[in-house]
Amino acid sequence: MGKWLHQSKINRKDWDTLVQKSKFPSIFTFSYYIDATAENWCAFVDDGFNYAIPVAYTKKLGIECVYPPFFHRAMGPIGNIDKIDWNDFQSELLSRFPRGTYHLDDDYLNIEDKEALVYQVLTKRNFKLKDNPKRNIKKFEKSTLRLKNNVDGEDLTKLIVSLLSDKLEFYNTDESKSIYNLVKQAELDGSLITLGIMNGHSLEGGLIAIQSEQTILYLKGACSDEAMNQGAMYAAMNKLITSTFEKNYSFDFGGSRIEGVRFFNTRFSGSDEVYFKYSWENGPLWFKTLQQLRKWTKK
Repeated sequence: MGKWLHQSKINRKDWDTLVQKSKFPSIFTFSYYIDATAENWCAFVDDGFNYAIPVAYTKKLGIECVYPPFFHRAMGPIGNIDKIDWNDFQSELLSRFPRGTYHLDDDYLNIEDKEALVYQVLTKRNFKLKDNPKRNIKKFEKSTLRLKNNVDGEDLTKLIVSLLSDKLEFYNTDESKSIYNLVKQAELDGSLITLGIMNGHSLEGGLIAIQSEQTILYLKGACSDEAMNQGAMYAAMNKLITSTFEKNYSFDFGGSRIEGVRFFNTRFSGSDEVYFKYSWENGPLWFKTLQQLRKWTKK
């Protein structure tokens, strides 16, 4: 039988050691990554701390609700997952949290409202540029722009958020600010990778990525329209990918539900991988009524 352990009671060193002992360690389960992105979290563990399953949650109208944090794709079990009784976990999950949306890296649960989502990954063996990136990279090479490694993480994050806020309303919300926490924590962890797009001494955009356990995870990127028109994003992504394979790492595009982003990723021969979204709604009637009222007033 497992039990719930609040994150305040979890020793971060012990947690990360358990992550590293996992058969397939995921960057999304390291303590600094969850701390940086989740409003609050807990874990379902056994008495011997042989395994753990992290769950991020927030509180709405006094009700604790499971939710997928922004900039966090999916949770997953860590440690010796063969010891996990998934029926027990599901029962405890639905009992503790009356409503939720929970992303897991594999299909572990038997919840009726389930959706398979995709992200893209790339290995050195499968890496092949399509015609569009080839043309854009040649265009970039003829321009006055250049790429620069290890630009200041905070400066690049501010620029990316500013550029994206003009196109996506999300980046004007408080929720988007968690990216600053994540970049700062990744830098402290020594896993932050930054690649700037430069026009002389002026930073025109760039890419942010995180290194972990033989994988480079692309986090976010953007550039000015002028740099975009000169092929800068394709050139920057190509450099990030090739430098990944020089380390014999695999490359993770991070995942997005925006079809245009997926199209961009597949131009580098990125292939789809699946993770799962589970949803449930067992909250009290008054909570459901207030939620519907709030949605109606926002229209």
